[in-house]
Amino acid sequence: MEACHIVVQETSRGVYDVGAPMKYKPLCYNILADARKVIFMTSDEHFSPIVKVLTITMNMEGRVDVAAPLPPRQMCEHMLASAKGVIERYDDEQAPVMRAFSEQLMGV
Repeated sequence: MEACHIVVQETSRGVYDVGAPMKYKPLCYNILADARKVIFMTSDEHFSPIVKVLTITMNMEGRVDVAAPLPPRQMCEHMLASAKGVIERYDDEQAPVMRAFSEQLMGV
């Protein structure tokens, strides 16, 4: 059973939409750190150059996993860094106004 998930999708080259429970920053940071470890340990056959979405889930026991196939490793690193940046800026008065998640990201 899924407790939480983070979705990062490339909307244009190098631009990412991030869907995450941003009110719970420490949880998000932990999930992203665990996802980085999972991605590092994932064998090459589970990466695809055509995939542009990184879906990270955490189950009720706190175990983090990523959905395969994954975007290329280097893109995964950029996605994780982008997600962390967006989460860090959530509720920051200096941050630009956040726009609603795209329909594509939300699966509509």
